[in-house]
Amino acid sequence: MVYSDEKLFNTLTQLDKLNKPVAVHAVGDLATEQLIKILSDIQKTEGGIPQIRIEHVQFISKESAKNAKSLGIVLSMQPNFNHESIQYADRLSAKYCTHNNPFRMLIDEVGYVPGEDLIFGSDGMPHGVQSALEQSLFPPIFRPGTDP
Repeated sequence: MVYSDEKLFNTLTQLDKLNKPVAVHAVGDLATEQLIKILSDIQKTEGGIPQIRIEHVQFISKESAKNAKSLGIVLSMQPNFNHESIQYADRLSAKYCTHNNPFRMLIDEVGYVPGEDLIFGSDGMPHGVQSALEQSLFPPIFRPGTDP
């Protein structure tokens, strides 16, 4: 994580005054949770949040996803990163390897709509859309209890 809560709050509040869309890279569950919490705090204190998209939503809990959805946050994901479950299996816990593909949870359990508030980012897709679709629809590691 790069910013303290206070610095992130102040930066996003300042950016909101520009009335321009914002894209924030949040790599990892802690950074994603921090950003969503700060945006929720901004909503409460300022009455609104910037038009925002979170990049690299690779690891997100259902609770954080629901909060993000309620705030109108667009999530941008890079499905080719699902292969990191294989590449970094010696360094990632089983929890991270099996939660590296949250697409079905975001769509089926939280209500995100692909192409509207859930989009594919181009970062990490050097092999084109076919590879991205294969990685999102048929990830190398599945969550227990889900269908491949």
